[in-house]
Amino acid sequence: MMPDIRTLMLLYIILNVISAGAVAVIWSQNRGRFAGISFWLVDMILQAAGSALIVLRGLVPDLISMVLANTMIQAGALIIFIGLERFTGKKGWQIHNYVLLAVFIAVFSYYSLAHPDLTVREIDLSAMSMIFTFQCCWLLLRRAAPEMRQITRLTGIVFACYAAFSFAGSSCTLFSRRRATTSLNRAQSMRWPLPGISCSAPALPSAWY
Repeated sequence: MMPDIRTLMLLYIILNVISAGAVAVIWSQNRGRFAGISFWLVDMILQAAGSALIVLRGLVPDLISMVLANTMIQAGALIIFIGLERFTGKKGWQIHNYVLLAVFIAVFSYYSLAHPDLTVREIDLSAMSMIFTFQCCWLLLRRAAPEMRQITRLTGIVFACYAAFSFAGSSCTLFSRRRATTSLNRAQSMRWPLPGISCSAPALPSAWY
């Protein structure tokens, strides 16, 4: 018997909380030595808080359980990218990412509150995740200095896999006519691997020891 979506989301929250605790330990031990670690901690806090709000769907307004929750999750993905840029010493402009995040919020809000459409929300979520995780992948595998790639390669591959996963999810949604009937957004399943990805980044400092 398969567990229901709320049980899976509860497990997801627990995983996020544990991950946030692990990142907090890494942050306390390395914040003065490596740049960008504070951003990773903020990301995990946003992931945990966002997933908790999703589970409260039906108990709190949709503006909070859908729009705010998913905004926090996507903002966390952007924040970990900013942290990785600082870690690798490849700090760049983020104006385009802020614009993309604003567009995501506008689209997701409209198709959640004004004109509910699950398919559009799924594509919006998957596309945004793909964009942010691909940037992380490209940073770690190509933009990072050659001498750093030995320690960033594995994390970069993990981000690449998630970017491909998000692309596949948005493509399947785009070409499928099936609609979900569950009370929770089916697209949230696309977010479940994110804690593992977020935790793979804080593992980078250990490679320096």
